[in-house]
Amino acid sequence: MGQSTESAKTYMNRIIMNFMVTEGYKDAVTSFELESGTEQICIQMMDLRLAVKESISIGSLAKTVELLNEIMGTNPRLSFHIHLQRMIERIRNGNADEALKIGEVELAPIAETDKSLLEELERTAGLLVFEDFKNCPAAVVAQLLDESWRLNVANEADAAILVRNFCGRDDPGIPGSMKNLMLLHNLGETGFSLLDVSF
Repeated sequence: MGQSTESAKTYMNRIIMNFMVTEGYKDAVTSFELESGTEQICIQMMDLRLAVKESISIGSLAKTVELLNEIMGTNPRLSFHIHLQRMIERIRNGNADEALKIGEVELAPIAETDKSLLEELERTAGLLVFEDFKNCPAAVVAQLLDESWRLNVANEADAAILVRNFCGRDDPGIPGSMKNLMLLHNLGETGFSLLDVSF
């Protein structure tokens, strides 16, 4: 086998490893490392990513905040969306006072600096007007209280973890490409914004 063929195989193995790490296939990453000899890339971040996705999917946002505290401190948009989801969960459970407190303490200071975030906060706060969500406009309930909204938030958090912690920095080509693909996949396709919701 020539050197160029070996180099191409090694490069391809690294692309495969990057893909499996990015998609969260932990068992496959371990097996592939043993079979191909390709070094694991950021395997330690996979546990965090899985824990964050799980906590958001079940509505346990206090756990999410604990797990993402450091990242949220440097990512205002992610911090806003995590706390916005906390507010939505309080509204879902009928805790209007707690929802308003989250809005005032955590969300308003961030929203003051970004008009689009302020609009998202206002639209979410609009849910508090309705005692019975059956009387709330379908589009608002469908987007904010649907399980798919939690998935959007989880995808944004996952992308933020990848961008901040992706290893393999010695070869910017592969990790950079994989990060860009992940961001486009997680954020672009979901259209993660409240701006299209109308009452």
